[in-house]
Amino acid sequence: MNNVLAIVGGVVGLVTFLGVVATYLRGSADKGTISSLESSVRALEGENKIKDEKIARLERDRQAADAKVEQLTTEVGTLRGVVTQEKAIVKLQTTLDQFRVENMAVLHLIEQGLRNDQSRS
Repeated sequence: MNNVLAIVGGVVGLVTFLGVVATYLRGSADKGTISSLESSVRALEGENKIKDEKIARLERDRQAADAKVEQLTTEVGTLRGVVTQEKAIVKLQTTLDQFRVENMAVLHLIEQGLRNDQSRS
């Protein structure tokens, strides 16, 4: 009977030892998993910071583009006014040219009339 108790005691001791080893190994694996997850979290936080900075830069670029659009819209309005003035100047120049032609014709008729008057006298 002592042999049986010795064998049972040995088996219980072996099972206990194996349980302790399994618990230790599982704990080590959990620590590795935790360490790996912590590294992943740090990497994701770094990526998140980079993306936040990129979003902030894009927002600044968008605001600068909005300001440029506003400036260009104002400039277009100014240039439209200049174009309108240019068209008015061209129209006035055309009218002036027509007036000159008509005046030249009138002056020519006046000269002919004066010549005719001189030749009659």
